[in-house]
Amino acid sequence: MQRPIEELLKAKAMLLLKREQELYLLGVVRARTAGWLRAFNGLTLELDAGSDDELAERWGRALVAELQFQTAAVFWRVARTSRFALVAGRSRAAVPPMIALPAADELARETHGLRDRSASASVEALAVQTGLGKFLWAHYGDYIAVAGFVPETAPFVTISSDDPAYFDMLARHLIALLRNRALVVELTSSLAAVRTTQVQLAGKVTELEATREQLVQSEKLAVAGQLAGAVAHEVNNPLVLVLGGLDVVSEYASSVETMWRAAKAASWYLSQRSEPEAREHALRLLVETSEQDTDELMRTITDSVRSMIGGVHRLAALVKGFRQLATGRRCVPERVAIAAIAGALGVSCTDREMIAMVDHEALRSLLGGRSHFWQHAVRATRSSCTPPTAPAACT
Repeated sequence: MQRPIEELLKAKAMLLLKREQELYLLGVVRARTAGWLRAFNGLTLELDAGSDDELAERWGRALVAELQFQTAAVFWRVARTSRFALVAGRSRAAVPPMIALPAADELARETHGLRDRSASASVEALAVQTGLGKFLWAHYGDYIAVAGFVPETAPFVTISSDDPAYFDMLARHLIALLRNRALVVELTSSLAAVRTTQVQLAGKVTELEATREQLVQSEKLAVAGQLAGAVAHEVNNPLVLVLGGLDVVSEYASSVETMWRAAKAASWYLSQRSEPEAREHALRLLVETSEQDTDELMRTITDSVRSMIGGVHRLAALVKGFRQLATGRRCVPERVAIAAIAGALGVSCTDREMIAMVDHEALRSLLGGRSHFWQHAVRATRSSCTPPTAPAACT
């Protein structure tokens, strides 16, 4: 009877040990799963990483610190070649900065897996290049992610059956984040280029609007010039006739003034004679009006004719300016001393430094052809003034 009791106690002890082992293994699995969850959570919460390198560095740190892998690294394919450059790595051993995988396309077709003792040729090539003995790997697009142990440590570690699936999900999550960041960078660059283009287009639009306004103003000036030219043409013909008539009247007035002076001289001469007939002829010469009235009338006629001629010349200069506006010809200004012209014309001017910018042809026309006034003014100016450095508009 005692033997069956001992066997029963022994069976119960074995059952308790088995239960303890199952609980331990369950705890290990739970701890491992919690480590994978923390890695996922950390990678999701740390989306504000400054660069791809920093994001991959955080991923590798989570695998090494939380899941106790010896090495974790991410490689990026260089320009569609068979070479892969290290993006970031976290390892207690050395991680190569560059690996070469001629069979990378074959590895990509397998997508992910576990290398324990032996695997396909492409996976074995990855083991040789990374220097790992037992490792998990995933290859998506241009990225390869690995996490494992060096050959010296590999026999003493165990990778659970759930680790490959968890690693594949975490690697795909990282690669998706890296691709999204690349798309965000590209989109940001495109938006910056679009904004720059918009600014340039806005500048061009502003420039075009200014040019259009200038063209409108030029068109208005052209129309105004054509209208002024037409008016000047219509006014110029009768103006020439009036000017010619005034010149004739001026000559007649000069002749009458000369005749009046001769009559006064003849009347004075006859009045000094002793013959009665001579005195009678002297009285007949001045019989119509008094000598003072006649002198005043002659001066008035002469001054009026001169004033009208001056006004017509000024009007002719204005008409000429209209015609120049119509043809678009720029005036050629020249410095003229106002004091010199005023002195030549008998007008008082105390400021001898006063000068004006005028068109020399217009000034000659206004002076009525009295070229000695013009020459005197120009000589006075050139001796004391500096020639202008830029053209000015006609005055």
